[in-house]
Amino acid sequence: MRVIRWQVVARVFLVIAVAASVMVVGTDTATSAEQKAVTLEGLLKEGQIDYIKAPEGYFKIIVTIEDETTLVMAEEESLAGRPDLRLALLYTGVLQVPEGVQPSRAMLKKMAELNGSLLIGNLSLEEDTVFYNSSFWLDNANSKILGVELALAHMIRSGARKELLPFVEEE
Repeated sequence: MRVIRWQVVARVFLVIAVAASVMVVGTDTATSAEQKAVTLEGLLKEGQIDYIKAPEGYFKIIVTIEDETTLVMAEEESLAGRPDLRLALLYTGVLQVPEGVQPSRAMLKKMAELNGSLLIGNLSLEEDTVFYNSSFWLDNANSKILGVELALAHMIRSGARKELLPFVEEE
């Protein structure tokens, strides 16, 4: 009987200790998040990246590398509605499938192969447009990370377009 009581007391103590540490960590996280408050617009300004803010709240960013230009859209999103879990979402159109034409199985297979080779982000098909999508955590981000993400979006879009365009042209 005593052993059981000590186990119960030990478990109660453990629960109280864990709860107290979660409250302390939660308070520290909230305080540091409030102090940093990294925003996507702040990173764009810090990196001196030109952008247009759409009335809907997302950002339009022109990325030009080696005489090729890509329009990348970016927006902030909270994960599960929690303001301390904020992401920057990037997306750009890769190519448009002609209206009323279903993508071929070969094209969908190529998209799956490309997705399997991407280290970050993915390709998706929404209605009649293939998109490249990516995201990164804002809390630890800086303007250099944003610049790399934008450059990757441009290069991955360009490479995927070259791979997928023949499937659209043959239809």
